Amino acid sequence: MTAGPLKRAPSLTVRHPVDIAVSWQQFCASAERKARTVEANMLRWQHMVLQVLRSTDDVKHRIFVEYEDLARTPLAYAERLASFLDDSLGVSTPSLTVERMGATCDPQLWRNRDGRRNGDDRVSVAQQALYDLQRTRVTEPSAPPGNYPMPLGWHAQVMAEEAREG
Repeated sequence: MTAGPLKRAPSLTVRHPVDIAVSWQQFCASAERKARTVEANMLRWQHMVLQVLRSTDDVKHRIFVEYEDLARTPLAYAERLASFLDDSLGVSTPSLTVERMGATCDPQLWRNRDGRRNGDDRVSVAQQALYDLQRTRVTEPSAPPGNYPMPLGWHAQVMAEEAREG
C-alpha cells in the first residue's frame, strides 16, 4: 500500500528573532539593497510568526524544528524529521536515507548566533514570549497559544522604512 499525498503536515522552523533579523539585514546588503534595521526586521519576524502559528494551530500533525539544535546535531534532527514524516505518511525511511539527510546540513552556514546567547535587549516582552512559545512547541507541539500583541504603529514604521529604500 502506498501512502497518499501529505496534507498539511508542516515543519515550522524556530530561530531566535535577533538572529533572523540580522540575517535578513545581511541578505539585503548582499543583494545590494538598503539594509533595513534590525528593529524593523524583528517586527516583520513577529508578524510572520504570528501568521504562521494562527494558520497552523488547527493542524494536528506538525513539527517545530529548532534551527540551533538542527545545526548542532544534524543527524539527530534528520532522525526526528524522518520519524515525523514516517508517522505522517505511514512509511519507513531507510537509515541510509536518514544519514544522507543529516549529512546535507552544513553547520558552517549557521552564522548569526548571538541573539539567544546574549539575551538581546532589542527583543520586546511579546517577542520573547512568542519565541519561548515556539521553543516550547519543539517538544510540546500542542502547547497553548498566548497573547503576543504587535506594537501600535508597527506596520507604518516598517512601511516608512521600506519607502526610504527607493
